[in-house]
Amino acid sequence: MGRRPRKLNCYNSFAEYLGGELYEWRTFRGLSQQGLADRLHCDRSLISLAESGRHLLSEDMLAACDIVLETGGALSRLRPWAAGDFPPPPHTRSSLGDGASAPPSAGEEGDDDMKRRTILRAALGASAVLSPPVLELLAAQQARAESAITTAAGRDALIGHWEETVWRYGCGYGGRAPVAVLHDALLDLEDLHQFLAKLEDDDDRTRVLRVSAQMSGIIALVLGDMGHPRDAHRWYANAAAAAQASKDTAVQAWVTAREAMVPLNWGQPAAALRLADRARNLAGEGISAAGALAAAAQARAHAALGHTQEARKAIADAEHARERLRDTGATWYGYPVQQHLVHASRTYTAIGDTGPADRMQAEALRLISPTSVMSPALIHLDEALCTAAKGDHDSACTQAVHIITTLPPSYRTGLIARRGQELVGGLPHGAREITAARDLREILSSAQPPQLST
Repeated sequence: MGRRPRKLNCYNSFAEYLGGELYEWRTFRGLSQQGLADRLHCDRSLISLAESGRHLLSEDMLAACDIVLETGGALSRLRPWAAGDFPPPPHTRSSLGDGASAPPSAGEEGDDDMKRRTILRAALGASAVLSPPVLELLAAQQARAESAITTAAGRDALIGHWEETVWRYGCGYGGRAPVAVLHDALLDLEDLHQFLAKLEDDDDRTRVLRVSAQMSGIIALVLGDMGHPRDAHRWYANAAAAAQASKDTAVQAWVTAREAMVPLNWGQPAAALRLADRARNLAGEGISAAGALAAAAQARAHAALGHTQEARKAIADAEHARERLRDTGATWYGYPVQQHLVHASRTYTAIGDTGPADRMQAEALRLISPTSVMSPALIHLDEALCTAAKGDHDSACTQAVHIITTLPPSYRTGLIARRGQELVGGLPHGAREITAARDLREILSSAQPPQLST
């Protein structure tokens, strides 16, 4: 168990009160700080900071805590007070303390600061829309404020911010186009590496290296989804190097398991199997999300290679692990049930067992987030592959055409196009000239990978 934080008082701050409630729920459920951090895929120090009232967890992170700790939403309901969205009690002291210094005068800040402040006042007062120059000024101001933070507590808070940032990326696309997520992640990683370069404390650097590994893994994942497997492998190499430097084997296992999906999705099952085997070795014998994902990758690779018995055993191992994992919501760091259903349905389709595949696809669609765009499209394309496997090639191609054409153009490349190509490539010779198959080939030929810009 983690040490109990100092005695907290809601009249000192609501953040302290919320931290105390988090501690009470965690210990009530019999979890250590490390145990809760493992289930949330974050660093233990982030939990410690939150329980001491020195860091306010994001809404998404608190919602995940509510799920893991089965609070019925108790923690999330307290957050508006802790965030100051509702008026504090009259006796609540300022978080700055009684000895907080006054801000420097304009003369002390210098001419450059005066110019920046004048521009910001004028720009912010003129319009509700922030122009790119104003956004650059805001970013520069934030960087200056960050550089001024030299205390250990300040560094802890900044690292906690980055840990929550990368956790939010792991929550998926959220209805955003992959190229937009990639753009933001690349910019954030650049800022993270600038922050890392300033750190001297070994423990601080280890935490930030872990975040860097996760962020690089997210970038690699998105690149793979967008149809850039070569670039994805390069970014996974960066992620693996950062994970190794952080000495976090769980993150190493996650990075390797995620990388196995690249050759798996792009027609190289033997290469995928090697990566999946390595990921399971890194994950070890214990139950973990990375181990479950690695087993699912093994199953799909074996199925694609025609190893039916090995595929069935591996997918059973993935199911065994999934049943013992605590649900933290659908994140890319975990192995939620809908992700397992997708991998299992792909495995069963590949070995010709379409009955279970049909049922799993229907259940996955029921569980998918209503804001998701790519995931339901991929599952529907898996349904079309199942239909083709049953011999109804016209219906399968017609369904695929409908799915792809109803997507926004930015989504019609990458994995979406790959699934369509997989369907066309698997058609028997006599079915390749039916009207629906020709329509599908025409749509796929017009799909081009999106241009990347930063």
